[in-house]
Amino acid sequence: MALWVIGAIWMAGIPAAAAEKSKAEVLGAACEHLVEVLNEKDLTALFGMMEKMKDAGLSWNKELTLPVSGIVACKTPEELYVLWGMYAMDMTYAHLFGKGFEDIVAARVELEDRIGFPRDAFKKPVPESDREEKKNKSIEMIHEMIRQSQENPVLLHTFVGGFYGSTLELFYLFCSLGLAAGVTDQVTDLINSHIPQLDLTYQILDAYGENGELAQLLDVGGRKAVIQSIMDVVKASLGNVREEDLQKVLSIVEPVRAPLKAPCQ
Repeated sequence: MALWVIGAIWMAGIPAAAAEKSKAEVLGAACEHLVEVLNEKDLTALFGMMEKMKDAGLSWNKELTLPVSGIVACKTPEELYVLWGMYAMDMTYAHLFGKGFEDIVAARVELEDRIGFPRDAFKKPVPESDREEKKNKSIEMIHEMIRQSQENPVLLHTFVGGFYGSTLELFYLFCSLGLAAGVTDQVTDLINSHIPQLDLTYQILDAYGENGELAQLLDVGGRKAVIQSIMDVVKASLGNVREEDLQKVLSIVEPVRAPLKAPCQ
């Protein structure tokens, strides 16, 4: 987690803050940092924690996933970047419970066409039964997106907005399903085990903050504040998640999610 340091002007002639870094400097530093923190070992562990949904007694509920038609055509590019990650999480949820997700894939293809995502350069076919290979390909894709995002704005926005969106959708599913099933020790463990995803999402959003233009572009809608609010709730109840805690998280996520799933008129 990055530490915030606020400098004070303590004598004449000394600037209040360090000179802003160029976009190229910040993009390069962010790439180096994020490839390191989003490493294979930690991402593999994070992906594996999704399995705990079954251990916690959570189940499949199609109604909790995003609509697969009628919501893409009217959205702004920034909303589409977030939806890209939310759809990815819905696919992971469906895959975990052995449900088909061809309709979600089709919705995501429509979305990618609208934002100009270079799909063919990233997505290689992998047999659905080969979960290990799918995991490896996902990690490779994340790292390649980070590297290419230094030169490609679409990839930069998709990576940052998408990771944010996937985290929102993850906690929406956890909290909704946890409230429906009852807040057991297993649900508490599931929520606590995904604090690293919140930390990673915050680090991604924070990594571009030393350049004002990038910070404004990538923290659109106060994304960092949303993630920080969720972390505050989860970390305050660490080891003792209650129904009201899950409801608090939903009260943060649902207002962000609602306009994204709203049908186009």
